Amino acid sequence: MLFYEKKFPEALTLTENILAQNENQKTLELKGLILKSLGQYEEAKKNYAYLMQKIDEAGLNPSEAVAPRFDLGVLEYNSRNYKEARQHFDYSISQNFNNGAAHFFRGLTFYQENRQEEAMSDFNEVLKSNAVAIKALTALYLSDLHAKRQTYDEAIHYLSMARDYSRQQEATQDAAFEMPEDIRQNQNQVRTRIDENIQQLNIDQYFKNVALVATYDSNVLSVPSSGSVADVFSGKTSYKATVKALIGHADGFFEDVQKVWSYQFSGNLNENRETETGQFLTNDFNYLWNIKPYADESQSYRLGANSIFQYQVNPSDNKGSFGPYSLAVIGGYSTRTRVNESLSTTWDYTLKYENFLQDPAFSTFMKKTGYEGGISYFRNWDTRKLYFNPGLGLGLKSRYSNGQEYRNMGLQLSAVNQLYFSQKHQASLVLSYAQMNYYDRPGQKRTDNILNLQWDQAYKYDASLSYLFSLSYTKNDSNIPAIYEFSRYLVSAGINMTF
Repeated sequence: MLFYEKKFPEALTLTENILAQNENQKTLELKGLILKSLGQYEEAKKNYAYLMQKIDEAGLNPSEAVAPRFDLGVLEYNSRNYKEARQHFDYSISQNFNNGAAHFFRGLTFYQENRQEEAMSDFNEVLKSNAVAIKALTALYLSDLHAKRQTYDEAIHYLSMARDYSRQQEATQDAAFEMPEDIRQNQNQVRTRIDENIQQLNIDQYFKNVALVATYDSNVLSVPSSGSVADVFSGKTSYKATVKALIGHADGFFEDVQKVWSYQFSGNLNENRETETGQFLTNDFNYLWNIKPYADESQSYRLGANSIFQYQVNPSDNKGSFGPYSLAVIGGYSTRTRVNESLSTTWDYTLKYENFLQDPAFSTFMKKTGYEGGISYFRNWDTRKLYFNPGLGLGLKSRYSNGQEYRNMGLQLSAVNQLYFSQKHQASLVLSYAQMNYYDRPGQKRTDNILNLQWDQAYKYDASLSYLFSLSYTKNDSNIPAIYEFSRYLVSAGINMTF
């Protein structure tokens, strides 16, 4: 009773009196706890060493000493003897004794030695345990580790988790009673640290960037100014300059419903005198509602509008005019599940209404109004390893339109690999295959098999400037080869500036 009332000197005196009359294991264990609570670490270590010696001399099972070995591990940690401390926590874990706390303290020894992978592994084991009282602090350590590794999404995720565990801990105070005294003492300090970090990050922010990209295109895929459909895939190369400008606003990271809006404008100049189309002006407006974006289960709703205007120049008289244009409204829903630190899955659903028109001087075959819907599943393993962070995707989409040759259905398979050369230098490799079937085409039904290989690379020069490079190859096989069978590759390079 004196120990639980924190009257440690009186408890120590009484314990020593008991031991003088009857030396026993339980009283020696209590004496060690009292000495540790008084900060007399060396005396406590001697007491536990003596206790384990007595257990060994009595021929008892070594597991009888698991509790004092755990306490001795904490003392060795406090004395910064991390290797010796780990030996005791290893034994506690092997005996399934106080597992959550043992993983926590062993993780701390790795953390102090900057062995980040091993520390993160132990801390994640704590989160799987029933050690409620230390989960908030554990998640805070994981957030700190990810911030050091510059994996900021994970850092925010664990900070959000720390807040949730802190609230859960307040609702289950009895659980803290079973935990070591030094853990109970710092609970208020942990909550303060969590609240300070969240307050610092949970601020609204505007984001703005401008990109300028130059592209070499081996095959212009657009109707030439002559209006001749036979020249659609002329095989004539093109050089393009594209500018993109983006502005948006996002609520703080820790809102239960995070609202994000963005507007992007892009325009390009396509220099090819034989196919003088491809001067596009594109406007995209998007609004998103992210439901607990950094939780293990998160959802997102989105609504967007898109318009594309194409400007054409007639080579015979160099006169230009706006040609085909489209207006679309897009809605979507996605749900993301974070299975563990490196694995996540995403389901995405999209519905689009599109109205596509063009200059009356052209044929009406391209005019269409209709709907397009799609569903996709993506599974991503992101371990932040150098060369292998794969992802696999499966998608199905269909379009219903009143225009000829625009009713279609397609299936796509994709494989992705992310490469992390450094914190500033990253790349991705994407291989995809799709089969598209087109309906309501006059004459022969059209089926395309599309293979695409793409490499994207970005190098972050500083906080505001990034260099971009992209290489893409597409092979389109069709049962109507005269018009729709082609190979195409694009090479792009540019810069992206963030403000």
